[in-house]
Amino acid sequence: MKIAILGAGALGCYYGGRLAEAGHDVCFIGRSVYEPLKAEGLNVESVHGDMPLPQVNVCRKTEECGPVDLVIVCWKTTCNDQLGAYLPTLVHEGTEVLTLQNGMGNAEAIARGVPAERVFIGLCFVCAMMNTPGEITHLEGGAI
Repeated sequence: MKIAILGAGALGCYYGGRLAEAGHDVCFIGRSVYEPLKAEGLNVESVHGDMPLPQVNVCRKTEECGPVDLVIVCWKTTCNDQLGAYLPTLVHEGTEVLTLQNGMGNAEAIARGVPAERVFIGLCFVCAMMNTPGEITHLEGGAI
């Protein structure tokens, strides 16, 4: 499965890293974390087992990633006004979008560019923090 992670912070890196570790083709869309992820990869220290990923696919722009099967939106809801600029190049006729964001109205914002029946709302129970870009500490949980 080809997956794009919108929001390569602690949450996006943790779940995206787990998906990459499981063998999925994961593309992290990151701006401020682009350089560190490109140069150093991703390292997750986790209560469920450490996950060093020395090379990850990271892009600054969605055009570099192209259409995917699943988009996982992990960025802050304050960025949702940018969905219209980011989603179109990631979506094909069967793409599904999962939001793991706090707050209200996220699914509705995504459904402006993706059919509502392909938008899913997730609730995750995880304690993870980004110490520095590309260095994640996962302390507890992880269920979605």
